[in-house]
Amino acid sequence: MRRLPSTLAILFALPASGCVGSTECSCVAPVVVVVGTITGTSAPLSVDVGLGQGVCRDGLAPARAAGTTLAGTERSYSVPVDLPLPGPVCIVVTAAALDLPLVTATRRVDAVITTPPMSGPQQVRADVAFSAP
Repeated sequence: MRRLPSTLAILFALPASGCVGSTECSCVAPVVVVVGTITGTSAPLSVDVGLGQGVCRDGLAPARAAGTTLAGTERSYSVPVDLPLPGPVCIVVTAAALDLPLVTATRRVDAVITTPPMSGPQQVRADVAFSAP
């Protein structure tokens, strides 16, 4: 009976040790942070991030919504996104003005998601610019 607690501790420690001592970790789902700045408007903004597997194509809507945030006063945003698998992905960022006139701007970015590094999440930059009226 005295060996049961130590045996259980070893069994719980084995899966966690798969990421120790390496520079990449394949035992954790990839997390990507989509970051960027928004130019061309001074209105308060809502930022939506959508994802689609594969490369971006005109007219292709993202497969799923990934996250929403409000742009900060410095006109920047940061949205953490959980991804199912590493590989090519189309990231669609839509910024929408929260004041009148209601306008939106969209940016599509092709990215390749890698195995997450132990140093932190991968970042994808997607700057959005509103056109002049």
